[in-house]
Amino acid sequence: LTFYLFVTLFISSTWSGSSQLIGAGIDEPKPRLGCPIEDVNFPGYDIEDTGHVMSWQACGAICSLSSNCQFWTWGASASLGYYKNRCYLKSSIGGVREDVGFISGERGCQ
Repeated sequence: LTFYLFVTLFISSTWSGSSQLIGAGIDEPKPRLGCPIEDVNFPGYDIEDTGHVMSWQACGAICSLSSNCQFWTWGASASLGYYKNRCYLKSSIGGVREDVGFISGERGCQ
């Protein structure tokens, strides 16, 4: 239930950008994700994937250097085989999937 609530709140706040408080006339800042989020995969919207990336920090740095990258997912666990040490740059996220062995973040998380 906790993970479901996190995902629901995350997805609704991510796509809404900033929202205005009713009656207050104040814009809320767009919330940031945890940096990084462990055991989470952002499936889809891949713009590039790179092998031999040795840390989630390096994957985040690669994302920051790509003008189209907004999110990233990195394969951390040896049990992932082919996906270990692969960095997936994402233009957007279509969802959030609990996926043991992956680490994900948004642009600026490095």
